Amino acid sequence: HARGEAGSLEFITRRLNCDRDCAALVDAGGVEALLDVIRGGRNVFDARAAVWNALVKVMYALPATAVDVVAGGGVGALIDDVRDADSDTRLLESALDAVCVLMRRHPGRAAEVEVVAAGGVGALL
Repeated sequence: HARGEAGSLEFITRRLNCDRDCAALVDAGGVEALLDVIRGGRNVFDARAAVWNALVKVMYALPATAVDVVAGGGVGALIDDVRDADSDTRLLESALDAVCVLMRRHPGRAAEVEVVAAGGVGALL
């Protein structure tokens, strides 16, 4: 059902006219917290929560013009995967990749998201 949420996510983003700095999300612990979870191999439930929180923070901060990734089903499918995640580290790495792809689509913020090697996100999108 997450794919069906694309319209509402886009609506929320447009309605809020979000233009917050994506770097602020990293500083606030969004992506960094996710990186820490992956590096530290913490409990998978902590990892799922970190992935979910990072995705939500990034999506809410993106300008409406970047939400087409959600409309394409990529992020919706990823959210479903995260909700049903097991301890598969590759899933967490793919989720981080997807967060970084979203952040890269925010003009001028690419420097903040050069944090992971490529891999896995193509299949998600």
